[in-house]
Amino acid sequence: MAKRSRLMRMGWRKRALPAAAGLIVLVLTAAIHYYNPLSLNRFGDQLMDQFQRWEPREYQDVGVRVVDIDEDSIDRIGQWPWPRTQIAEMTQRMFEAGAGGVAYDIVFSEADRTSPENLRPTLIKGGATEEVLAGLEQYRPHDEVFGEKLGVLSELGGAVIMGYFFEYFEGPDMQPKRLYGPSSAGEVPVQALPRYVSVTDSIPVINDNAYDAGFVSTPKDPDGIVRKAALLAYLDTGTPADDPFAILDVYPSLSLAMYRFFLEATADTTAKVRDARGYRIETSTGSGEIGANVSQIAGIRFGEKLVPTTAKGELLVHFTEGRENRVIPAWKLLDPDVSIEELEKDFLLKMTDADGNESYRPTLVYVGTGAQGLYDLVATPLEPTLPGVLVHAQATEQMLLGHFLTKPDWAPGVRLLSLLLGGLILILIVPIAGPLRSGLVAVLIIGGLFFVSWELYVNQRTLFDPVYPAIALGLVYLITSTSSFILTEAEKSHINGAFSRYLSPDMVAKIADDPGSLELGGENRDMTILFSDIRGFSKISEGMTSAELTSFLNRYLTPMTQILMSHKATVDKYIGDAVMAFWNAPLDDPEHHRNAALSALEMMDRLAEMNAARSNPQAPESEKLPVETTIGIGLFSGDCSVGNMGSDQRFDYSVLGDVVNTSSRLEGMTKQYGVGILVGDSTAEHLGEFALIELDRAKAVGKDSWLTIFALVGDEQVANDPAFAKLLELQSKFLATYREQNFEEALTMIGELSRLGAGFGLGKHYTIMQERIEAYLVDPPPQDWEGVYVLRQK
Repeated sequence: MAKRSRLMRMGWRKRALPAAAGLIVLVLTAAIHYYNPLSLNRFGDQLMDQFQRWEPREYQDVGVRVVDIDEDSIDRIGQWPWPRTQIAEMTQRMFEAGAGGVAYDIVFSEADRTSPENLRPTLIKGGATEEVLAGLEQYRPHDEVFGEKLGVLSELGGAVIMGYFFEYFEGPDMQPKRLYGPSSAGEVPVQALPRYVSVTDSIPVINDNAYDAGFVSTPKDPDGIVRKAALLAYLDTGTPADDPFAILDVYPSLSLAMYRFFLEATADTTAKVRDARGYRIETSTGSGEIGANVSQIAGIRFGEKLVPTTAKGELLVHFTEGRENRVIPAWKLLDPDVSIEELEKDFLLKMTDADGNESYRPTLVYVGTGAQGLYDLVATPLEPTLPGVLVHAQATEQMLLGHFLTKPDWAPGVRLLSLLLGGLILILIVPIAGPLRSGLVAVLIIGGLFFVSWELYVNQRTLFDPVYPAIALGLVYLITSTSSFILTEAEKSHINGAFSRYLSPDMVAKIADDPGSLELGGENRDMTILFSDIRGFSKISEGMTSAELTSFLNRYLTPMTQILMSHKATVDKYIGDAVMAFWNAPLDDPEHHRNAALSALEMMDRLAEMNAARSNPQAPESEKLPVETTIGIGLFSGDCSVGNMGSDQRFDYSVLGDVVNTSSRLEGMTKQYGVGILVGDSTAEHLGEFALIELDRAKAVGKDSWLTIFALVGDEQVANDPAFAKLLELQSKFLATYREQNFEEALTMIGELSRLGAGFGLGKHYTIMQERIEAYLVDPPPQDWEGVYVLRQK
């Protein structure tokens, strides 16, 4: 039972230990996900980037334009920065061409260096005359010209929104321009917003005349990619972040200010947004959209319109491909050869109603720098270098369209749940199904996560990051399957060591592949037992030295064992020259009777070849036997007890039962019946296709009952031989006559039987039968004799 116990322990460990290892990995990865370090987001961000490349936002013209100070414009107009008078002229022409509002993604933080008052010191150093210097007095400062232009445009309804930078370092104590401040129905966690401590703004003469302002600071992720547009930011003026008045230090971005202007300027929504608050910050505690336990920013509301944001007040940008439809080079506005009519084609938004009537609407225009040397190029999921102003423009397009990407608050919980459920499934099935089939399940689970993520992105515009759960599930599968593989190999190694002495390598491999098919404890089975023995072995051994005898036995036993194993036999033991083997244990063998018969016939054929090789000088020595050798084989089938036999110190997998003894007696009877293979009736009844011939009813020494014995003389081909059929018919008549004690008549049949049987190895048997009948003629058996021959020796 020790072997059974060890295998049972190994079987338990093969399931429990991989499951424990997988469970440890699952708990660790779940804990890491719960604490959510920033590094977890990196791969998910890259997947979402790929989704955007596969399925970018389809461009729809909603009247957002970008005036780009690009390389071509600089080549035509001159080095940047351009005089503010030209900026004023460009602004004027934008409104004349159809702009409804203009936002500058440019900060005019210093005075115009080309302004007359700033050129005077340079001209003096250069030796300019008084007349030249006096001529400068007739020109007004360029910044005043630009600022005055902004004021006039504002009075005429033309809104110009200026940009400014928030800074992380200390600077002048100033606050940026803001037309409307935010409000909120609940506590606003301003500490979650980007925090800045100072402002770099346009000079007052420009800033004071602008309609509104918004910050242009663009957040980048740790990998340098711009994926979000910040809509809100917190300027730390000393008010504690948890103070209710800290909301007064929250400022809008340039794109949010532009969107607010659009809503205010649009007639059908004016009444809904024109109030002192301007816009309201939606929070979890105020709106209930995320949960009531933690206050988080959920979005920005303008009357009935809601712009959903991240908890940091950011808009997830869904980028479009291409720029041509919305980007206008700045030089066209300063080129006198380009008419207003031509510019209107670029700036006015053409609209067609359901009846086919055309109309034109003013557009929202952003002005920015896209030239390489002006340092406003950013990397996005779609492009490695995109003018930063286009991020603001595309964010505004999304707000106008109501087209938003969202990261729902339920996503972390669903990720964790999918990780736990998927991990538990893998932990349960890997030890049972094995690495290959469970690997397919892992692929299906992980693939399902990615499929769901893609479907949510395409159909719901929802960003669900499956990367970390997929990596974690991959680790769970890898650790669990590796542990299972190591333990399985250990089990296979143990099985190989335990059974390689008894079974063929193929049989050992089958057991190793399916240990569940193995029953190692004591059990009863219907089995077939084979015994074989060398005739006259004692006399043979007397004429050999120990080394010669060992060599002889090895040459003989090796091919015999190979034959037995090739027919699914378990080689139980070698007893000197004798071999004991059995079928149908430890693995099931439904054809054990047939396999035993084939083994016996093949052993006889192989021995004949080895005997013939003795006279063949070209035959290898390993295939020759030193002496002419004959063997006898006995086969018998029935219920046996099979399992581990022995002591705690030493045991063997073996078989016990009367069937074993009977098989051994049948092998001994082969000498007394003059045949090579004797088969008991319990085996013969399953060998109908073989060449079997009934020989006698015999009672072995020490047995109380007799059995019918058969000689196995060939396979199916021999059974179909007409000569064998004739022999079989005559043998049947002979036995009937013999058992009726008509010995004289039976004796007359011996001659023909001997002639027919000689071709099937039965010649000696009929000589023995002739001698027995002749003895019965002298000393007949009793009248109630049933034709049973009682053997006198084993």
